[in-house]
Amino acid sequence: MNITFGGNAKNWLANAKASDYVTGTEAAPRSAVVMTGPSGAMRRYGHVAYVESVNGDGTITISE
Repeated sequence: MNITFGGNAKNWLANAKASDYVTGTEAAPRSAVVMTGPSGAMRRYGHVAYVESVNGDGTITISE
C-alpha cells in the first residue's frame, strides 16, 4: 500500500478523497482503516491501521 499523504488520522478520509483513493464504510483486506472515538486522543487525532483480513464474524485483523 502506497499512501501519498500524512497527518492526523481524523483527516485521512478527506485526504484520501482529495487524492482520488477509493473510500468506503466497510473494511477490506489490504486497505487502511481510520478509527476515531468520542473523546480524548481518539477524537482529537484518530488512529490508522492496515487491514490484514476481514473475518467471517465481521471483525477485522489489523497491523499497526
